[in-house]
Amino acid sequence: MARQWHSWYLAAMTRLAEAVAEGERAVELDPASVSIHRTLGWLYLVARQPARAVRQIERALVMNPEATETYALLGLAREDAGDLAGAEAAVQEALLLEPDFTHAFATLARVHMKQGRRDAALEVAARMRALEARGYVSPTDQAKLALGLGDYDAAFAAMERAYAERRGWLVYLKVDPLFDPVRGDARFGELVRRMGL
Repeated sequence: MARQWHSWYLAAMTRLAEAVAEGERAVELDPASVSIHRTLGWLYLVARQPARAVRQIERALVMNPEATETYALLGLAREDAGDLAGAEAAVQEALLLEPDFTHAFATLARVHMKQGRRDAALEVAARMRALEARGYVSPTDQAKLALGLGDYDAAFAAMERAYAERRGWLVYLKVDPLFDPVRGDARFGELVRRMGL
């Protein structure tokens, strides 16, 4: 577990080759851990190796086929690998297990946009807003949704809320592919600067 957590730190610091090596070592040391297998899949994803990410995350799913987070991560990896139908199927599996999993909503909306199905993406966004009306929804998931819809002003507003709440996802600003559409925006550079990354 120490090597797993160290790999997350290395990824946040953009030391991706070292992060992957540490993740691979963690799997060697604890091959029965679904969490560590899933982490390695995520590390491959942020290291821009989507095919390896898909294979690794599928291994984690074999170990536990009822892990909501693993299906959601598989959706991200398949999306990044260009398999939009596979991404949608994985995210729908996550939502079958946990119907209000807002992280999966964000991925599903983005996949629909890439499929040219804007109306379907907006329906997913409406489901997210309905959940917000009933209770707390993480601003990180709100940011992911807005990024997927191409609403960058809303994305930055949500990212500011995430910053105020000290949400952990933001430490991966410099490596997470989800931020690619806004990397050239001055607001992104300012947020990276304020976070000390």
